[in-house]
Amino acid sequence: MKIATAFSVANQTQKACCEVITSLKQQLCGPADFIVCYYSASYQYSQIAKNLQFAFLSIPIIACSSCRGVFTQAGFHSNDGAGLALWAINDKSGSYGTGLEYIEKDSDTASIRQASQKALLQALDDANRPGELPELIWLHSSPGYEEQTIAALEELVGGQVPIVGGSAADQSNSGHWSLFTQTAMATQGVAVAALFPGGEIGYSFHSGYVTSRALGIVTASHRRTIQSIDSRPAADVYFEAIGADPHQVDSSSILQLSAFYPIGRLAGHLDNLPFYQLAHPSAVTDDGGLKLFADVHCGDQLFLMQGSKESLIRRGGRVTQMSLTEPFSRQKPIGALIIYCAGCMLAIEHDIEEVVASVRSSLGEQLPFIGAFTYGEQGHFITGKNGHGNLMSSAVVFYQRERT
Repeated sequence: MKIATAFSVANQTQKACCEVITSLKQQLCGPADFIVCYYSASYQYSQIAKNLQFAFLSIPIIACSSCRGVFTQAGFHSNDGAGLALWAINDKSGSYGTGLEYIEKDSDTASIRQASQKALLQALDDANRPGELPELIWLHSSPGYEEQTIAALEELVGGQVPIVGGSAADQSNSGHWSLFTQTAMATQGVAVAALFPGGEIGYSFHSGYVTSRALGIVTASHRRTIQSIDSRPAADVYFEAIGADPHQVDSSSILQLSAFYPIGRLAGHLDNLPFYQLAHPSAVTDDGGLKLFADVHCGDQLFLMQGSKESLIRRGGRVTQMSLTEPFSRQKPIGALIIYCAGCMLAIEHDIEEVVASVRSSLGEQLPFIGAFTYGEQGHFITGKNGHGNLMSSAVVFYQRERT
């Protein structure tokens, strides 16, 4: 088994493609069995897809747009917001497959369920492992229906198969995100990779925030909007808790402000230690409601979470370190896939190289990894539950069994 990465910050899509394809083939020194691609939305995604499909014929590929750049073990890659990176594994003992299905905007739950399950079945067929449970599902979708997608996938494989990944992003939350595989591409949809690696994997899902105080109980909500908390306008409750004037917060400043004060919901306990699933406030409605990037429900107990610049910087290394704690004593890590929230990245954009350095320090200076900045994160909590959250990080570490 071997993992390699390549990157380019060329502004022209074709030039960036040529650079990463050439570099990846040189570093991998053998055929790729699975490829992950992350790219800024400033590139022409269809051109990237066609280049990769031609360069790596029939190789499973999953690709997702990232916010204002990408990162690898070599650093943060962004030239005025443009960055393209590839990650590939040579793993003759493993099996990998991908599937992608288009989902129309504002689709109902039944349509989302059907498309999500069809994508997974495609991925299992592509891996030549139909009817089997993968070791892990790597998930990328357009934002808006991640909870329904996870529920649909779990109907097929159960809740014990970890589902990890991130939601497609763009440069300014304007809907210019995209996805593709080796056979399809879409601006709205769900892309799934079924992983049956030849070695073990470790994974983690982490927020890096601490509980500040209880906010109350959701008394009225609709999907991703909290209308009231304890029968009071949700925005009033939230801004009182963080000590801010809602009349002085606009659509852009609320995203940066709330990146340090997300809303938490209890995801479970481990040894009496609570774990929280986060939601990122994104806007205030005309009637005082609070829009989020994750679903909420009446009866949910909400907590105000708090983070700092330092905690967001350290989080990349922490989520990776948690993936390395798996007891694979006779195996060694060979590389990783990392997801880091775009909202957190934008809050500490000038210090993002420190985030990459923390991941590199946790993994080891020589181990290859790739990362994207996403508009929602999916992962498998240490409590054993898959979930979708905001302002979070996920990591999957690949191990190779050492010879005896």
